[in-house]
Amino acid sequence: MSPSVTPLSRHLAAQVDGVDLQEPMDDEVFRMVLDAWHRYGVLRFRNQQITSGHLKSFSERFGRLAIHIHKEFLDPDHPEILLLSNRRQPDGRPVGLAETGRRWHSDLQYAAEPCIASVLFGEQVPTIGGDTEFASTSAAYDALDEPTRQRLDGLVAIQSYAKTTRDGVEAARRKVVPDVQHPAVIVHPATGRRALYVSESMTRGFVGMPEAESDSLLAQLVAHNAQPVFRWAQQWQAGDVIIWDNRAVIHRATPYDLSQTRHMKRTTVMPHYPGV
Repeated sequence: MSPSVTPLSRHLAAQVDGVDLQEPMDDEVFRMVLDAWHRYGVLRFRNQQITSGHLKSFSERFGRLAIHIHKEFLDPDHPEILLLSNRRQPDGRPVGLAETGRRWHSDLQYAAEPCIASVLFGEQVPTIGGDTEFASTSAAYDALDEPTRQRLDGLVAIQSYAKTTRDGVEAARRKVVPDVQHPAVIVHPATGRRALYVSESMTRGFVGMPEAESDSLLAQLVAHNAQPVFRWAQQWQAGDVIIWDNRAVIHRATPYDLSQTRHMKRTTVMPHYPGV
């Protein structure tokens, strides 16, 4: 089968068929994949029978791989891979993160150097729940009225890893991962499109803005970006591989039946190659 790309919704996501991620991807096919990724923000590859090594090799075509902060849940043979799993070790310890990312966010938005991409492989997935929802931050920005765009011009957002957890441990988390500042609107280096770079999970507020005004603007932007028109949901099947562009979309995980096994592998891709 020749490689092909099929859009999955109005504003984001497409399915790539005819590409076997067990095999090295030649430059022509990779360019097609890269162009589709830039256009749609999220790509899905179905029916992939891959190993951790295959996942790592595919991910590295897009950039260098980061080691996730949750080092206790890394693949022992491939530390670039984070395990999202509700499996248990023989001694009862969790194999991976079982429940995380329930609120809208962009991966590593809290870091001084955010990642450009995340790749997720569904090795074993539940039949009830467990979808991953995405929303286009590029389409959301395009749909803003002109006064709001002008208000956001030059505005800087405070991003916080501590905000992802309960208030009681925020101070301790800030010592480990301090808050950072990023533009509230970013420009994609490959496409030139502008996108909102705020989220309910990680954005604390805006630099130089009174708290009440900051909270109000953030709530407005979060609600705007989460509108159904900008969204698409990945309903997982075993063997699915998803890659998304954290500069163009936000995402969140949905609850699932914890009595069913969910075992997934994720890589985090950092900036490295021009044009990606």
